[in-house]
Amino acid sequence: MKCPKCGAELDNDLTAYCSKCGTKITSKSVSRSKKSTINKKVVAVIVVIVIVIICIGLFASSSLTQDSKTTIKGLTFNVPSEFEKINNTNVNLSFEEISYYLYKPSNNTEDILLIGVMDVSGNSVYDVVYDYEMKGMDKKIIDGKEGLISNEYNPITVFYYLEDNKLVAIGVPNYLEDIDKNYSQLIEEVII
Repeated sequence: MKCPKCGAELDNDLTAYCSKCGTKITSKSVSRSKKSTINKKVVAVIVVIVIVIICIGLFASSSLTQDSKTTIKGLTFNVPSEFEKINNTNVNLSFEEISYYLYKPSNNTEDILLIGVMDVSGNSVYDVVYDYEMKGMDKKIIDGKEGLISNEYNPITVFYYLEDNKLVAIGVPNYLEDIDKNYSQLIEEVII
């Protein structure tokens, strides 16, 4: 068992206070600490994937994709005709596999479109990412999907929502001047 404040190993399950920082240990604080650690791992993995995808997107070669549908882990998405496929990848983590596809606008090499899916358990996106307010995320409904939106990953905006016990992450450029769309319009096009 670990201290929820400083992360120090506690001597036993009956410890009332952390020997390192003095925090009072309760069953609620330990439970919150475990839930927070799992949640932080999920969000951290998604953030790392988005960063890796941006780097891959800048250097990968691609082939042109016309208006098409793509299926990831049983969920179908629309790929706007303005985007070329860069690649599709599965990342195996110790606790789950994340599948994602990358696209870029055919006339621009800097922006990307990310569609990622990961199996999770939870009744809503708020169960999976319960500390979303601390992470700067806002509640938003796009195309009937209730989820969380995060603008801190500039130059892209990421929309997270749950569907069929899967966490979906759609990362889009904040604004695509060449095709005159904002992030919300592009996310609506991707969601089927």
